[in-house]
Amino acid sequence: MEVRKKYYNEALPQTFPREKKKVKIKTVKRAAAAKKRKSTFALYKAASVFVFIFFVSMALLATYGSTLVNLQNKELQQVEVSRTELEGHRDYLIMNLEPYKDSNRIEEIARSSLGMDYPRKDQYMSMNLEGRTQKLYVDKSNTSSKDKVE
Repeated sequence: MEVRKKYYNEALPQTFPREKKKVKIKTVKRAAAAKKRKSTFALYKAASVFVFIFFVSMALLATYGSTLVNLQNKELQQVEVSRTELEGHRDYLIMNLEPYKDSNRIEEIARSSLGMDYPRKDQYMSMNLEGRTQKLYVDKSNTSSKDKVE
């Protein structure tokens, strides 16, 4: 078996300046790689924190939005209930007003209490206005000098 020659003499110190440079280069490379790993890890950590905060904020916004929608629905239902109540009250009032709006009742009150009557034929006068015939009521018995129609 062949014995390999050593590159350095055993009497000399174990490391040569050349080897020290290699060691330093290796440690610098290791340190740079470690620093790069740390920065990459920090970047991933920051990104994951950002994504987490983003999703939490989106969840909060969705919850807030659904709460607002529920409140609007509740208010809408209350308005609908009050509308139906008001419509019922209006219908009740219209039903109570029906006897008072009857035209026969109004005519009877006008004749009996107020002494009103339908006009007679001699109280009507016809006028021709621009090709249209219009009937006017003229009370000849109670006309003053201003209102007199000839």
